[in-house]
Amino acid sequence: MLLLKILLQILTALFAALALNLDHVWHENEHKKSKARKWLYFLTAFSFILSIWVLVYDERSVERDKESLNSQLDTLKTQNDLLINSTNDSRREQVERYEELLSANKELQNQLQPFVTLARQKYPSGDVNESLKSLHSDLQKIKERTSALEASNRPRSLSLPQIETLVKELSQYKGTSIGIKYQANDSESYDYARQFRDLFSRAGWTITRVAATSYYAPFHGLEIGVKSDQAPEPALAITSILQLQSIEIKRVTHTGQTESILLRVGQK
Repeated sequence: MLLLKILLQILTALFAALALNLDHVWHENEHKKSKARKWLYFLTAFSFILSIWVLVYDERSVERDKESLNSQLDTLKTQNDLLINSTNDSRREQVERYEELLSANKELQNQLQPFVTLARQKYPSGDVNESLKSLHSDLQKIKERTSALEASNRPRSLSLPQIETLVKELSQYKGTSIGIKYQANDSESYDYARQFRDLFSRAGWTITRVAATSYYAPFHGLEIGVKSDQAPEPALAITSILQLQSIEIKRVTHTGQTESILLRVGQK
Protein backbone atom coordinates (compact mmCIF):
# COMPACT_ATOMS: atom_id res chain seq x y z
CA MET A 1 0.00 0.00 0.00
CA LEU A 2 2.87 2.40 0.77
CA LEU A 3 4.43 1.83 -2.66
CA LEU A 4 1.08 2.55 -4.34
CA LYS A 5 0.74 5.85 -2.48
CA ILE A 6 4.26 6.89 -3.46
CA LEU A 7 3.67 5.87 -7.09
CA LEU A 8 0.42 7.87 -7.31
CA GLN A 9 2.09 10.96 -5.81
CA ILE A 10 4.96 10.67 -8.32
CA LEU A 11 2.51 10.30 -11.21
CA THR A 12 0.50 13.31 -10.00
CA ALA A 13 3.62 15.46 -9.81
CA LEU A 14 4.84 14.20 -13.19
CA PHE A 15 1.53 14.91 -14.94
CA ALA A 16 1.35 18.38 -13.35
CA ALA A 17 4.94 19.18 -14.39
CA LEU A 18 4.30 18.05 -17.95
CA ALA A 19 1.13 20.15 -18.15
CA LEU A 20 2.95 23.26 -16.93
CA ASN A 21 6.00 22.78 -19.13
CA LEU A 22 4.30 21.45 -22.22
CA ASP A 23 5.23 24.60 -24.23
CA HIS A 24 8.90 23.92 -23.62
CA VAL A 25 8.90 20.23 -24.45
CA TRP A 26 6.45 20.10 -27.34
CA HIS A 27 6.59 22.40 -30.35
CA GLU A 28 3.58 21.09 -32.32
CA ASN A 29 0.63 23.21 -33.34
CA GLU A 30 -1.47 24.85 -30.69
CA HIS A 31 -4.50 22.66 -31.26
CA LYS A 32 -2.70 19.42 -30.50
CA LYS A 33 -0.80 21.05 -27.67
CA SER A 34 -4.07 22.26 -26.10
CA LYS A 35 -5.62 18.83 -26.41
CA ALA A 36 -2.56 17.16 -24.80
CA ARG A 37 -2.58 19.76 -21.99
CA LYS A 38 -6.22 18.89 -21.21
CA TRP A 39 -5.36 15.19 -20.99
CA LEU A 40 -2.44 15.95 -18.67
CA TYR A 41 -4.69 18.06 -16.45
CA PHE A 42 -7.23 15.22 -16.41
CA LEU A 43 -4.58 12.61 -15.55
CA THR A 44 -3.15 14.91 -12.89
CA ALA A 45 -6.59 15.37 -11.30
CA PHE A 46 -7.39 11.67 -11.64
CA SER A 47 -4.10 10.51 -10.06
CA PHE A 48 -4.50 13.15 -7.34
CA ILE A 49 -8.03 11.97 -6.51
CA LEU A 50 -6.93 8.34 -6.69
CA SER A 51 -4.04 9.03 -4.31
CA ILE A 52 -6.47 10.70 -1.88
CA TRP A 53 -8.81 7.68 -2.09
CA VAL A 54 -5.90 5.27 -1.48
CA LEU A 55 -4.79 7.39 1.47
CA VAL A 56 -8.28 7.37 3.01
CA TYR A 57 -8.67 3.64 2.37
CA ASP A 58 -5.29 2.98 3.95
CA GLU A 59 -6.21 5.04 7.01
CA ARG A 60 -9.45 3.12 7.42
CA SER A 61 -7.61 -0.15 6.97
CA VAL A 62 -5.17 0.92 9.67
CA GLU A 63 -8.09 1.78 11.94
CA ARG A 64 -9.69 -1.60 11.31
CA ASP A 65 -6.42 -3.37 12.05
CA LYS A 66 -6.06 -1.28 15.17
CA GLU A 67 -9.57 -2.17 16.31
CA SER A 68 -8.92 -5.84 15.55
CA LEU A 69 -5.68 -5.77 17.53
CA ASN A 70 -7.43 -4.01 20.41
CA SER A 71 -10.18 -6.62 20.33
CA GLN A 72 -7.63 -9.44 20.35
CA LEU A 73 -5.78 -7.71 23.15
CA ASP A 74 -8.99 -7.42 25.16
CA THR A 75 -9.73 -11.09 24.52
CA LEU A 76 -6.25 -12.09 25.66
CA LYS A 77 -6.61 -9.88 28.71
CA THR A 78 -9.96 -11.47 29.56
CA GLN A 79 -8.55 -14.96 29.10
CA ASN A 80 -5.57 -14.04 31.24
CA ASP A 81 -7.88 -12.71 33.96
CA LEU A 82 -9.95 -15.89 33.82
CA LEU A 83 -6.80 -18.00 34.04
CA ILE A 84 -5.57 -15.99 37.02
CA ASN A 85 -8.97 -16.29 38.74
CA SER A 86 -9.11 -20.02 37.99
CA THR A 87 -5.60 -20.48 39.36
CA ASN A 88 -6.50 -18.52 42.47
CA ASP A 89 -9.68 -20.57 42.92
CA SER A 90 -7.70 -23.79 42.47
CA ARG A 91 -5.18 -22.66 45.02
CA ARG A 92 -7.94 -21.76 47.47
CA GLU A 93 -9.53 -25.17 46.95
CA GLN A 94 -6.19 -26.87 47.53
CA VAL A 95 -5.65 -24.87 50.69
CA GLU A 96 -9.16 -25.68 51.91
CA ARG A 97 -8.66 -29.38 51.08
CA TYR A 98 -5.34 -29.37 52.88
CA GLU A 99 -6.95 -27.77 55.93
CA GLU A 100 -9.75 -30.37 55.85
CA LEU A 101 -7.18 -33.18 55.70
CA LEU A 102 -5.29 -31.67 58.63
CA SER A 103 -8.51 -31.38 60.61
CA ALA A 104 -9.53 -34.96 59.77
CA ASN A 105 -6.06 -36.21 60.67
CA LYS A 106 -6.22 -34.41 64.01
CA GLU A 107 -9.67 -35.84 64.71
CA LEU A 108 -8.45 -39.34 63.80
CA GLN A 109 -5.49 -38.95 66.15
CA ASN A 110 -7.85 -37.92 68.94
CA GLN A 111 -10.01 -40.98 68.26
CA LEU A 112 -6.99 -43.30 68.22
CA GLN A 113 -5.43 -41.86 71.34
CA PRO A 114 -7.41 -44.10 73.78
CA PHE A 115 -6.30 -47.17 71.80
CA VAL A 116 -2.70 -45.96 71.80
CA THR A 117 -2.87 -45.47 75.57
CA LEU A 118 -4.40 -48.92 76.07
CA ALA A 119 -1.84 -50.53 73.77
CA ARG A 120 1.06 -48.88 75.62
CA GLN A 121 -0.37 -49.97 78.97
CA LYS A 122 -0.80 -53.58 77.86
CA TYR A 123 2.36 -53.81 75.75
CA PRO A 124 4.84 -51.27 77.14
CA SER A 125 7.87 -52.77 75.42
CA GLY A 126 8.62 -51.93 71.80
CA ASP A 127 7.40 -48.97 69.77
CA VAL A 128 3.86 -47.68 69.44
CA ASN A 129 3.20 -49.44 66.13
CA GLU A 130 4.11 -52.84 67.55
CA SER A 131 1.92 -52.21 70.59
CA LEU A 132 -1.01 -51.27 68.33
CA LYS A 133 -0.48 -54.39 66.20
CA SER A 134 -0.57 -56.58 69.30
CA LEU A 135 -3.71 -54.86 70.54
CA HIS A 136 -5.33 -55.24 67.11
CA SER A 137 -4.53 -58.96 67.17
CA ASP A 138 -6.19 -59.28 70.59
CA LEU A 139 -9.28 -57.43 69.37
CA GLN A 140 -9.52 -59.70 66.31
CA LYS A 141 -9.42 -62.78 68.55
CA ILE A 142 -12.13 -61.32 70.75
CA LYS A 143 -14.23 -60.57 67.68
CA GLU A 144 -13.81 -64.13 66.38
CA ARG A 145 -14.77 -65.63 69.75
CA THR A 146 -17.77 -63.31 69.93
CA SER A 147 -18.89 -64.31 66.43
CA ALA A 148 -18.49 -68.00 67.29
CA LEU A 149 -20.49 -67.52 70.49
CA GLU A 150 -23.26 -65.69 68.63
CA ALA A 151 -23.36 -68.45 66.02
CA SER A 152 -23.56 -71.15 68.67
CA ASN A 153 -26.46 -69.36 70.38
CA ARG A 154 -28.30 -68.57 67.14
CA PRO A 155 -31.22 -70.95 66.53
CA ARG A 156 -30.95 -73.23 63.54
CA SER A 157 -33.23 -72.42 60.63
CA LEU A 158 -33.71 -73.19 56.98
CA SER A 159 -33.31 -70.25 54.63
CA LEU A 160 -35.86 -69.56 51.91
CA PRO A 161 -33.44 -70.55 49.08
CA GLN A 162 -32.68 -73.80 50.95
CA ILE A 163 -36.37 -74.55 51.42
CA GLU A 164 -37.17 -73.96 47.73
CA THR A 165 -34.28 -76.17 46.59
CA LEU A 166 -35.05 -78.95 49.08
CA VAL A 167 -38.77 -78.98 48.20
CA LYS A 168 -37.89 -79.27 44.51
CA GLU A 169 -35.41 -82.11 45.03
CA LEU A 170 -37.45 -84.06 47.59
CA SER A 171 -40.61 -83.84 45.48
CA GLN A 172 -39.11 -86.59 43.34
CA TYR A 173 -39.91 -88.97 46.22
CA LYS A 174 -43.35 -87.65 47.18
CA GLY A 175 -45.57 -90.18 48.88
CA THR A 176 -42.65 -91.51 50.96
CA SER A 177 -43.40 -91.89 54.68
CA ILE A 178 -41.13 -90.36 57.30
CA GLY A 179 -41.27 -89.84 61.04
CA ILE A 180 -39.69 -86.96 62.93
CA LYS A 181 -38.42 -86.88 66.51
CA TYR A 182 -36.95 -83.97 68.43
CA GLN A 183 -35.24 -83.48 71.79
CA ALA A 184 -37.76 -83.18 74.61
CA ASN A 185 -37.73 -79.97 76.64
CA ASP A 186 -35.69 -78.21 73.93
CA SER A 187 -37.63 -75.44 72.17
CA GLU A 188 -34.85 -74.90 69.59
CA SER A 189 -34.89 -78.57 68.60
CA TYR A 190 -38.70 -78.48 68.35
CA ASP A 191 -38.71 -75.38 66.12
CA TYR A 192 -36.12 -76.94 63.82
CA ALA A 193 -38.08 -80.19 63.62
CA ARG A 194 -41.25 -78.28 62.77
CA GLN A 195 -39.45 -76.59 59.86
CA PHE A 196 -38.55 -80.03 58.47
CA ARG A 197 -42.14 -81.19 58.98
CA ASP A 198 -43.40 -78.30 56.86
CA LEU A 199 -40.66 -78.93 54.30
CA PHE A 200 -41.51 -82.61 53.80
CA SER A 201 -45.21 -81.78 53.68
CA ARG A 202 -44.66 -79.28 50.85
CA ALA A 203 -42.59 -81.90 49.01
CA GLY A 204 -45.54 -84.35 49.15
CA TRP A 205 -44.15 -86.74 51.77
CA THR A 206 -46.32 -88.43 54.37
CA ILE A 207 -45.50 -87.40 57.94
CA THR A 208 -46.25 -90.39 60.20
CA ARG A 209 -45.54 -88.53 63.44
CA VAL A 210 -43.71 -85.61 65.03
CA ALA A 211 -42.85 -86.57 68.58
CA ALA A 212 -40.60 -85.52 71.44
CA THR A 213 -38.14 -88.00 72.88
CA SER A 214 -35.42 -88.11 75.52
CA TYR A 215 -32.09 -89.65 74.68
CA TYR A 216 -29.94 -91.36 77.26
CA ALA A 217 -26.75 -89.88 75.82
CA PRO A 218 -26.52 -86.24 74.63
CA PHE A 219 -27.45 -86.09 70.97
CA HIS A 220 -26.56 -83.12 68.74
CA GLY A 221 -27.33 -82.34 65.12
CA LEU A 222 -29.40 -84.30 62.63
CA GLU A 223 -29.67 -88.03 61.94
CA ILE A 224 -31.51 -90.07 59.36
CA GLY A 225 -32.36 -93.42 60.93
CA VAL A 226 -33.02 -96.51 58.81
CA LYS A 227 -33.98 -100.03 59.90
CA SER A 228 -31.18 -101.87 58.08
CA ASP A 229 -27.89 -101.31 56.33
CA GLN A 230 -29.79 -101.48 53.05
CA ALA A 231 -31.11 -97.93 53.29
CA PRO A 232 -34.03 -97.07 51.02
CA GLU A 233 -33.31 -94.67 48.18
CA PRO A 234 -35.29 -91.73 49.68
CA ALA A 235 -33.16 -91.94 52.84
CA LEU A 236 -29.99 -91.79 50.78
CA ALA A 237 -31.44 -88.87 48.84
CA ILE A 238 -32.25 -86.93 52.02
CA THR A 239 -28.65 -87.28 53.21
CA SER A 240 -27.05 -86.14 49.96
CA ILE A 241 -29.56 -83.34 49.27
CA LEU A 242 -29.17 -81.80 52.74
CA GLN A 243 -25.39 -82.08 52.59
CA LEU A 244 -25.39 -80.25 49.26
CA GLN A 245 -27.20 -77.39 51.06
CA SER A 246 -24.44 -77.31 53.73
CA ILE A 247 -26.68 -78.96 56.32
CA GLU A 248 -24.77 -81.55 58.35
CA ILE A 249 -26.58 -84.85 58.73
CA LYS A 250 -25.49 -88.43 59.24
CA ARG A 251 -27.20 -91.75 58.50
CA VAL A 252 -27.50 -94.39 61.26
CA THR A 253 -29.11 -97.81 61.49
CA HIS A 254 -31.68 -98.50 64.21
CA THR A 255 -33.23 -101.92 63.73
CA GLY A 256 -35.82 -101.29 66.45
CA GLN A 257 -37.37 -98.16 65.03
CA THR A 258 -40.93 -98.26 63.77
CA GLU A 259 -40.59 -96.14 60.62
CA SER A 260 -38.43 -97.19 57.71
CA ILE A 261 -37.12 -93.61 57.64
CA LEU A 262 -36.88 -91.50 60.80
CA LEU A 263 -35.45 -87.97 61.07
CA ARG A 264 -33.98 -87.23 64.52
CA VAL A 265 -33.45 -83.58 65.46
CA GLY A 266 -31.09 -83.34 68.42
CA GLN A 267 -29.75 -80.44 70.38
CA LYS A 268 -27.76 -77.78 68.57
